Amino acid sequence: MSSRLSVLALTVRPEEAPDTRYRILQYVEPLRAEGIDVLHRSLLSPRTWRAQVDGGDAVRLAAGFAAGYARRLRDILALARSCDVVWIGRELCPLGPPLLERLLFSVNPRVVLDIDDAVFLHDGTCKGILHHRGRDFGKFFRLAPRYSAVVCGNRFLSGHFSAYTPNVFVIPTVVPMSRFGPLAPQPAPRPRIGWIGTPYSGAHLELLAEAMPVLARRHDFELRVIGLGRPLAWPGVRVVDVAWSLREELDFFRTFDIGVMPLRDSPFSRGKCAFKLIQYMAAGLPVVASPVGANLDVVIDGKNGFFADSAREWTDHLDRLLSNAELRRSMGENARETVRAAFSLEAHVPGYAEILRRAHRHA
Repeated sequence: MSSRLSVLALTVRPEEAPDTRYRILQYVEPLRAEGIDVLHRSLLSPRTWRAQVDGGDAVRLAAGFAAGYARRLRDILALARSCDVVWIGRELCPLGPPLLERLLFSVNPRVVLDIDDAVFLHDGTCKGILHHRGRDFGKFFRLAPRYSAVVCGNRFLSGHFSAYTPNVFVIPTVVPMSRFGPLAPQPAPRPRIGWIGTPYSGAHLELLAEAMPVLARRHDFELRVIGLGRPLAWPGVRVVDVAWSLREELDFFRTFDIGVMPLRDSPFSRGKCAFKLIQYMAAGLPVVASPVGANLDVVIDGKNGFFADSAREWTDHLDRLLSNAELRRSMGENARETVRAAFSLEAHVPGYAEILRRAHRHA
C-alpha cells in the first residue's frame, strides 16, 4: 500500500471563487510535499458561477446547476470510493436536501468538511429566492456527527458545530506570504483607500456612505472599489470602480494604501473569516474595520489598524491615516507581521495535513 494519501476535494464553486481558492486549492501544492495528493472537482463551471454572481438568465443558470449536479453525482460514484479521504468545501450542493452527502457517506465515510462562512444561517443581505426557499440550512448540523472532521474558519463557526460533534478544528482563512509578502504599493499622486469584494458583499459598503463625503472635503484621495459591479454615487468622492479578475488579483492590493472592511453586525456576518483584512494586511496595508466577528481576532486596534463602529469613527481613523504616510507605513509593517505569524499558509499547512491524515486513520 502506498504511504501517500489520496484526497478528493469537492467544492461548489470554481477556482475563481475565493473560498475555493484559499480554503482548498492553495493547499494542493504544499500538501503534495506532505505526502498528500489532492484531486479537485467543482460543482459549478466558471461560466455558471460568474452568471450567478452577475444575476444572469434564470434558464441558463438552471441548466448550469443541472449539469453541475450530474457531474457531482458522477464524481461521487466514480472517484470517492477509491480515494482515502473526501474533502468538502462548504457543501456538495447549495440547493435542496443533502441527498448527495448521504450517497457520499455510503461509498466513503472518511469525509472532512471545511466551513468558512455561516452557511447554516439566512443571509439578510441576499435577496435571491433560492437562498431563502431552496436551501436546507439545517442539514449542516444534522450531518455534523457523520464527518470525520469539521474545519472551521473561526471560533464563531466552531462554536456552533461543537454542539453536534467533538471533531471540530479551527484553521483561519490564510494567504501565502511567499506571494503577498513581496508586494509593494504602486506610486500614485494621492492616497488610495481600497475595498475588494463581490456584489453580494456590497451592502456592507453603505456603512461608509456618510464618512466618505466628509473625508473628501478634507483630503484629496481616491476610493478604489474592486468587484462591486456597480458605481457608487457619493458626493465629492473620487471613486474608481474596477472589475475583479483572477489574473490581476495581487495587483489590486498594490493599488491601495489603506484597506477597509465595513461589516454590518449580524449572526451571518459574525461567521465571516476577516479574509479581506488578511489580504490587505499581508500586502502591508494598514486597515480600518468594523469590530465584528473574526475581525476582532485579526486587528490589534492602534497597532496594525483601527476599529470603527460609527460614521464618526470611520471618518476620524481614515482621516488620521490619510494625513500621515509614516503612520500608514508603520501600521502596514505591523499588519504584515501579524499575518506572517498567525494567518499565513506556511504556518497552517502542517496542521491541515494532520487533520486529513487523522480523518483517514480514525474513520
